[in-house]
Amino acid sequence: MNFASDRNGSGRGVTVGDVNNDGKVDLAVTNINATTVSVFLGNGTCLP
Repeated sequence: MNFASDRNGSGRGVTVGDVNNDGKVDLAVTNINATTVSVFLGNGTCLP
């Protein structure tokens, strides 16, 4: 499964957890070139 973390495709570090406390797994990716973090909130289906 591929996720675009930023427009330059510079994601490096990845972690999972329940960021918004809804009981579903979320994904956080560090964006090295943009010095930001992208957070993908899970929807409970394991699909983006």
